[in-house]
Amino acid sequence: MDPYQLTAQPFDAADPKNMGRPVYFNLDMYLAVVEQMISADEVERALWMLDNLPGWYRDNTPVEVKLMRNHLLKKLYNTIDYSNIEYNRDIELDAETTCKLVFQFHRMRELKTLVERLRNPYIVEMAPGGYMIPKGFKASNIKLEYLGLGLGTTHKINTLEDTHTTPIFVAFELIEHLHNPVEIYQCALKTGIDFHYICLSTPLYSWKGGNPKWYAADLGHLRTYTPDEFLSFARKYWPQYEWTITLSDEMYLQGKRTI
Repeated sequence: MDPYQLTAQPFDAADPKNMGRPVYFNLDMYLAVVEQMISADEVERALWMLDNLPGWYRDNTPVEVKLMRNHLLKKLYNTIDYSNIEYNRDIELDAETTCKLVFQFHRMRELKTLVERLRNPYIVEMAPGGYMIPKGFKASNIKLEYLGLGLGTTHKINTLEDTHTTPIFVAFELIEHLHNPVEIYQCALKTGIDFHYICLSTPLYSWKGGNPKWYAADLGHLRTYTPDEFLSFARKYWPQYEWTITLSDEMYLQGKRTI
């Protein structure tokens, strides 16, 4: 069967209840595309597709659409789910193991390069997760002042006695999880700090090529970003910064304040 061949669907077009129903719209084929979008980390767009079928189907929502939408929403993380994640932030590993785990990530290597050339760096991190930054830098014997802003916790360690002179705002692997990405800018504003650097990261397109077993997975990613889209976000909210981007399996954005 040619997937691009329009084929009349097997329903009674003369039945009054089918008045206006699109004859050549294949619901199964459409839902298969929705599933492909979900597996490619495009959950936000997939939900839009489920809400934007042809008009007849918007008034006569098929049970398959309802079931897929409900299952997708059940698997998609919300704020409560994130707050219940146990990160084991207090578990200590030896320095070599910690460095190996932490600096396998492109974003962490780039941040380390930045921090090593700064005087009294002070990192404020939004959504610190497993607190890789303070653990990794401590294991590397790199001193810094650190403040982690997470759900229900504010965690401060490695405090320097000297007044910090180079504040850095970090939001790693976060934007793809947020229904409203402006929360990253909002969080930075709420600190009241005039940051010298802004450091952001997100996966490059679909993380690890996507997740074909989405139906049984816990879903966190709402959307993917292209390099241009990610840069546009940063430049929109921090136009007074000079931005550079480096690419790996994730994108690392570094903004340096120019004024």
